[in-house]
Amino acid sequence: MSSRRLHSTDWSETEIWKHEVRNDPYYIISEAIQEEIMNTVQAYQEALEMKDQLVRWRRDLHKVPEIDLNLPETMAYIKAALTKMQVAFTAYDDISCITATFGKGGKC
Repeated sequence: MSSRRLHSTDWSETEIWKHEVRNDPYYIISEAIQEEIMNTVQAYQEALEMKDQLVRWRRDLHKVPEIDLNLPETMAYIKAALTKMQVAFTAYDDISCITATFGKGGKC
């Protein structure tokens, strides 16, 4: 991601967050971009914390010898994992599909 030098008159004061970088008073970043960066960093940190579990799940699922679109053992595994994590989900067994909602909704 490249940075862009902007003067504070480029955006209204309510849309910007000023941050001095290397004593550069013209470097600014919008609040929306700052929030997006923080959300991305938080998601990355959470993924790192879950790394061992994610690897275990991937390895377990690759041991299940299911082919085609009928995946009953995979569905059971995922349902059990989501239930253990207390995540609400909807299962569509006839098409081997599960939808789950993480977080509080709204913008991802």
